[in-house]
Amino acid sequence: MSLNQKTNIIFLCREYNDLDCRIPLIHYLNKYSDCNVEVISIPTIRSSGIRVAHRYFNHSNLKLKNLLTWFYGVKIQKFIIFLSKKLEQSNNKILRYRVWPVIWNIFIYRNYKSHKNKQKFIERIGQSIVIIDDILLDPNRTFVNDWLLRSNELKTYCLAHGQNTYLNLWHDKRDIFKKSNKSNSTFIVYSPSVNHSKYLQEHHVGLKTVSIGNTRFDRAWVLEESKCISHEAYQKNSEFDTKILFVMSKLEYGQDANQVRNFINDLISISEIALCLKPHTRGMNISNLNINYQNNIAVEYDIDTSDLIDWADIVVFTGSSIIFEAIVKQKKILFLKNLQKYQTIFDELPNSMILNNGDCVFDKLKILINKEINFKFDDFLLEHAFCGRVGGVVCKEFTDKILKISLKPKDS
Repeated sequence: MSLNQKTNIIFLCREYNDLDCRIPLIHYLNKYSDCNVEVISIPTIRSSGIRVAHRYFNHSNLKLKNLLTWFYGVKIQKFIIFLSKKLEQSNNKILRYRVWPVIWNIFIYRNYKSHKNKQKFIERIGQSIVIIDDILLDPNRTFVNDWLLRSNELKTYCLAHGQNTYLNLWHDKRDIFKKSNKSNSTFIVYSPSVNHSKYLQEHHVGLKTVSIGNTRFDRAWVLEESKCISHEAYQKNSEFDTKILFVMSKLEYGQDANQVRNFINDLISISEIALCLKPHTRGMNISNLNINYQNNIAVEYDIDTSDLIDWADIVVFTGSSIIFEAIVKQKKILFLKNLQKYQTIFDELPNSMILNNGDCVFDKLKILINKEINFKFDDFLLEHAFCGRVGGVVCKEFTDKILKISLKPKDS
C-alpha cells in the first residue's frame, strides 16, 4: 500500500479490557492522522461481543460496531441483539450460563462462520490494516482467527492485550497454550514489555515478538489526551485527610483472601483515611471478603480506574499493571508485597514503596504522606512500560516505526 494512499485501519476487539488497552492508539490514529479508523467487536466461541463497550465512544466521532453489522440485515441484527440482552446479559444465572451458551453455539455462532460470511469479511477488510489482540494465538477462540491467518493478502498486526508483571506466577508455569500452534511462525506479536515477551515465548515455541511498550500508558494519553473522555471528578469521601485507592488483582494471582481482608480492615480503622477498593475489571466480586464496612470505605465496580487514580493521594496494589498510570500521574504508590506470594517486577522498587511482611502499614503510610519521595521513575517506566521510548510516546512510535504510516494532522 502506498504511503500516499489513504489508509483504512480496523481494530478487532473482544472484551472491555482488550479495548481499554487499545483506546490510546485508536484515539491517536483517529486524531492525528488522515486514516479511516474502524473499531469492531468480534464474537468468540463464548460471547457475541455485543456487550463490549467503552466510554471513549460517548465522546468520539468513532462508533463501536459489532461484526454482525457486516454479515446481516437490520432485522437479523436486532433479533440477535435482543437475544443477547435477554439471555447473555441476563441477571438470571440459568438463562445466562445455561440457556444462552446452547442457543449461541448451536444456532448463531455456527451461522456466523459460514463461507458466505467469510467472503463478506475478506471483501470488507480489503486492503485495510487489521489490528487484533493476542486472541490470535488461540485458533479455537474465534473463527475470525482462521480467516485472518489463512489470507496472505491481509495485513494483520497482533498486539498483546494486557501486560504480565509477574516473574513466577502459577499461571505462567502451566502449559495453558498449545505449543504446536501452527501460526507461530506466520506473524509477530507486539508486546508491551520484555518480560511479557518472555512469557509469551515460553508458551509458544518459535513465536516472534517485538517489545514496543504499553499503548495503554502512553504518556500523552494518560496526562493530556484522556481528558477527552473524563467524567465529573470522583468526589466520594474527599473530605478525608488522606485518600487511598486499592487497585485489586484477582485473588488467585498470589493473594490470600484472609490476609487481604485483614489488611483492608486495618486500613479503615484509621479514622483520617478514606479507602476506595477497585476490584479487578474482569468480573471480580469481593462480597465474600467480609469487610467491616464503615463510612470511610467505598467499593467501586463501575467507576473508571483512571478517575479513581485522579482522586487518590496514594495508590496501593499487589501487582496490577494499572499502577503505571498512577506512576505517570506522579501519584505516591505502595506495593503490597506482604499480600503477594509471587515475584513481580515491582520487587525492585525502593523499600519505602514496598510493604513487606512484618512492616507496619501505618509507618509506611506516614512516610509516603509526610515526605517527598526522591525516587525517580524514569528508568523504571522506560524499562517496563515504554520499552525505551523516551517520553513515553508509545502510540506515535508504533505508528511510525511498525505501521510505517506518515501522519499528518486532520483538517480542522
